[in-house]
Amino acid sequence: MDITLKPNENNLKQIFESGWNCYEAGDKAKALTIWKEAAELGYPKAQHYVAVCYQSGIGTEKDKTKALEWYRKAVAQNYPQSVCYLAYFYADGIAGVERDTDEAVRLWKKAAGLGDKEAKFILGNLYYYGTYVGQNHEEAIKWYRMSAQQLFLRAINRMHELGEWIFDPNETDSWFGTTLIDHPVILLPNS
Repeated sequence: MDITLKPNENNLKQIFESGWNCYEAGDKAKALTIWKEAAELGYPKAQHYVAVCYQSGIGTEKDKTKALEWYRKAVAQNYPQSVCYLAYFYADGIAGVERDTDEAVRLWKKAAGLGDKEAKFILGNLYYYGTYVGQNHEEAIKWYRMSAQQLFLRAINRMHELGEWIFDPNETDSWFGTTLIDHPVILLPNS
């Protein structure tokens, strides 16, 4: 009798981590091979990293069509970063995807809703500059603030440039149940 074990999340995470070790050791091609193994078994984080490798030419030749294929597999499992990166394909019309800025904005909002801090920063930029959406500085600050609160450095820097608080001084910080004054990570607005 042949017993085939279905890989569980822990096994897939271990496979992914062994690929990460290869990547950090400088063997990017081996990392990609290992990540593909976990990706083919359905691990969304590995699917995302395989897509990034194909998009950027890490451990392989650049192939945006293959990147798109892997992003879509991870998006089907609501992997936030892949949702964010897929939006670029629609915004710019990459790899045979028809340019659709409405779909790009929808995907960035979906990624933000899934917790992706980069997507929140991108939405801040879109609203700040009026790209693909109506210009709305209040909405931009809202998105920048959410991204900065997740410690996304570009959003923190942007909030500082704009002279805005990262945490609203009129609200209690729900993470720690403290007031803004007690919070350890505060950037004061520019004078």
